[in-house]
Amino acid sequence: MAMGYEFEVTPVQLAAAYAAIANDGILLAPTLVREVRDPSGAVLYRHRPEPVRRVVTSEIATRLREFLREAAGEGGTGEQAQLTNYSVLGKTGTAVRFVDGRYVHGQYTASFAAIFPADHPQLVVIVKIDNPRGNYYGGLTAAPVTRTMLEQALASRRVAIDRGRLAAQDSEPALPRAAEEAPPGPPPVVVTLPYRAPQPSTTPRPVPDVGGQSIREAALALHRRGFQVNLRGLGRVVRTVPAAGESARPGSSVLVLAE
Repeated sequence: MAMGYEFEVTPVQLAAAYAAIANDGILLAPTLVREVRDPSGAVLYRHRPEPVRRVVTSEIATRLREFLREAAGEGGTGEQAQLTNYSVLGKTGTAVRFVDGRYVHGQYTASFAAIFPADHPQLVVIVKIDNPRGNYYGGLTAAPVTRTMLEQALASRRVAIDRGRLAAQDSEPALPRAAEEAPPGPPPVVVTLPYRAPQPSTTPRPVPDVGGQSIREAALALHRRGFQVNLRGLGRVVRTVPAAGESARPGSSVLVLAE
């Protein structure tokens, strides 16, 4: 659709969508934790990209990136997001605020979604400004903020930017150092278009034994087996209903009692 007023998404959903465009059409699962280290600095866990599915073809993703290049290029609404030495892809957004079922005259939400750098992308940046004063267009408010954030990121030593890839855009991405490699995880699964979700299994399966575990550990184990979780109490798990080893249908609720 030409106008975006028909859609509502969260910033995380918007970032995931732009990341799919940057990643040649493959949607990745968002995550909050990049890595975990012990007190000595050794890597205990490092997140690996988790493909969800292919949402558009590689050709369509490439075409979308070209559209975003024009939107953020010279003469585009997002040109104020451009850096001196590196190109940025992106799109501005300017929307009348929607409060209690009505559009509020004179109040706006300005935004800018960026992919950086334009070639071999590494970062997606989403800037959303609620009710900016004065200039309220996304290209005049959120786009310059995006540029400032990227400039500060490039000047920082602690940011997820591979400067080697920035210096040699045509080279292959550098592999992680062997000392920081995380243990290999399960192979990624990417499904093709058109996507048809598999039918959920209804065969009863045993409830895992989560006795003595923390609530977080127990919930994770039960979710992985396909059960919903109802919690009662705090601390360590005492027992579950149904009990460990008893059978229950996937999707059914398991009551977790903790104390």
